[in-house]
Amino acid sequence: MNKIFYLEIKNTLLSGYLPNFNPEIYADILEFAYQSVIEGNTKVSNLVKQESTLFSRNTLKSLLLNNAIIDNFRTKITTSEKTKHRVKFFETFRMTFALVDNKFFLCFKALGKENTIEGMKTKRFEDIIKGKPFTMSKKMNAELSKLNLTGLPPILFIGFKKTTDYIDFVNLQHYFDGDVALEYGIRVEVISNSKNIINPKPNNNLDNDDEQSSLVV
Repeated sequence: MNKIFYLEIKNTLLSGYLPNFNPEIYADILEFAYQSVIEGNTKVSNLVKQESTLFSRNTLKSLLLNNAIIDNFRTKITTSEKTKHRVKFFETFRMTFALVDNKFFLCFKALGKENTIEGMKTKRFEDIIKGKPFTMSKKMNAELSKLNLTGLPPILFIGFKKTTDYIDFVNLQHYFDGDVALEYGIRVEVISNSKNIINPKPNNNLDNDDEQSSLVV
């Protein structure tokens, strides 16, 4: 049996909904997100091994991985009685946003060398990492307007680090003023004697004392 737990790595937020964010409230959804990353990566890794020539370009592998993760997550959310009414999916500019309880968006994104999300240097990307309202399609804007939200919900990224065939770790991140302002490590406590369980590597962000569709923005 595996149990998901959360390690608070960083929280410098002072206002809004996220400073008092409690991941345990969203445990069902975040567990689906974690599982989707691991399972999506396994599926894509096996496919790439079978068709190594066809998937020789890293950009294609990244696109395939993002699509596999999102499809897996959407299926888990929409087929669960506990979560299907809590999450709404939106598509805009090759990005997929999952709105949770009308409070925040979830987005899946690979982490780069500095364990932060990377994207094309567009105004939309710069606005996102600064915590500002971001540009969206007219369709998404119209769909959100029907929800009578008081403002645009913040974005929490399900950031996953991959340096080999396996996922090293999965972190939940929110960006503000160009840097990570809120970060939780999503980890698995393994309660089993099985040797076939994937154990993500430790997160390099932790101190030694602590134990869209492509999403290109």
